[in-house]
Amino acid sequence: MKLKTRTARYADTHTFRRLNADAVDNQRNRAITDKGESILDPDGFHVVAFSMFHNEDEMRCQFLCKVTDSMEPVELWLDMDIDEYFELPKVAAE
Repeated sequence: MKLKTRTARYADTHTFRRLNADAVDNQRNRAITDKGESILDPDGFHVVAFSMFHNEDEMRCQFLCKVTDSMEPVELWLDMDIDEYFELPKVAAE
């Protein structure tokens, strides 16, 4: 039996910081602090582990984020525009 291919959305650090700045500027409920941003690996990728429609304009997303000098991800939450969420790239895993 062939298993169903799963996909996950992700953001690089530059994109994640831009999305966070948008969340702060738009006073969304979930955004990370400057300290949270400072621990992100500049070359890291951050995977959406969970997402849900939060309201008619936003997705609430749990990211597993790559941090500097660690292979253990940290969990960060971010509210983002629905259109921005669906523009995030996807990776497939079997």
